Amino acid sequence: MGPGKMEQRFGNLEATNGGVAFQGHVQGDLHVHSSHNVPVEFDSLPEAAFNAAGRQHIPSCLENTRRNILEQIDEWADNDGEKRIYWLKGMAGTGKSTIALTVARKYAKLRRLGASFFFSRGGGDLASAAKFASTVAAQLADTSPELKKHIDNAIASSPRIRALGLFDQWEKLVLGPLAQLDKNVFPLSIVIVIDALDECDSEDDVFLLIRCLAAATESTRLRVFVTSRPDPPVNLGFDDISQDTHRDFILHDIEQSIVDQDLFLFYKDRLTHTAKRFGLDDRIHSDEAIRFLVEKSSGLFIHAATVCRFLHEGRQLANERLSLLTVAESALTKPEKELDKMYTTVLEYSFAVGLEPAEAAGVQALNQGMSLRRCIVFIQYWTFQRRRPGPFVFFTRLSEIFF
Repeated sequence: MGPGKMEQRFGNLEATNGGVAFQGHVQGDLHVHSSHNVPVEFDSLPEAAFNAAGRQHIPSCLENTRRNILEQIDEWADNDGEKRIYWLKGMAGTGKSTIALTVARKYAKLRRLGASFFFSRGGGDLASAAKFASTVAAQLADTSPELKKHIDNAIASSPRIRALGLFDQWEKLVLGPLAQLDKNVFPLSIVIVIDALDECDSEDDVFLLIRCLAAATESTRLRVFVTSRPDPPVNLGFDDISQDTHRDFILHDIEQSIVDQDLFLFYKDRLTHTAKRFGLDDRIHSDEAIRFLVEKSSGLFIHAATVCRFLHEGRQLANERLSLLTVAESALTKPEKELDKMYTTVLEYSFAVGLEPAEAAGVQALNQGMSLRRCIVFIQYWTFQRRRPGPFVFFTRLSEIFF
């Protein structure tokens, strides 16, 4: 490629001190060159951020829901005397990720979000801590030119930084640059949001990540918001650091009446939208139907989200699907059993409308002998191989919520 074509593609190639300046779009890892022209790779995960494309359609907390917990988080973020880590723990399906997404979106609008990392079990790099430090550093660099300069210097001075361990990377890419930052750069605390810490695939890395977060809190003007299930590795990790560094909130211990009211508002909003979208009567979002669904949800937002998706997927048949879910029973069972029962109803309905009788009987028999998770995965694969579009789309979306 001649000099003319080079300039057309990359712009002006002249730079000071014998360097090379590039203009245009660059894809892949960022290669930073020091004054000695030693290449360094700065490897991050854009898809881990709260505003990654894969999360753009996930709703935040509905207005006037989760008010108690969100107000507490705001108070924690604004109070200099508060503990630097806010650990929100809760059982599966209680709405932790939605709260994390809501917090990240709010503080991004306030220009107070330093970084976010949403772990995802089975999500490849998103289930690993390997690129955690570099991802947080890359996002922090976007918050302030001064902080970016310190991070760039840290990268340039450590050519082998990609080969270092997690805590060493954290010290060089995050702790060091933050310590050099002028205190006036951030008049108010910046917030780092870490979601689903329990979904990191290495228990050893979970311990190390908590150690990293605890060390970061020594920097001024920084708050770390963490969500996870109360799994042993996470519990032990937080037990291993000073209790003075973290404030804990147990999400599934919120008063049931408060949770039920939030669920009622959630159902009302989603099912009213479904009725308007498909020209349905008010039966689908009547107070009576919603109160029944709230009772069946037993405080689990994952149950409510799946019900709403199941009904919405039914389009003009949403009321028919609602009838399947609102069959009265003599007594409520445990929340997990209610969830399994609802999923089973979804599966049975999909079999009935999407499969031949012999096929439906075979898969129903399979369902009785398999765990629900394995059954869903099997059906996804089986329907895809047979190129049957019926249940596959819904099962794919269902698994996005369930897993």
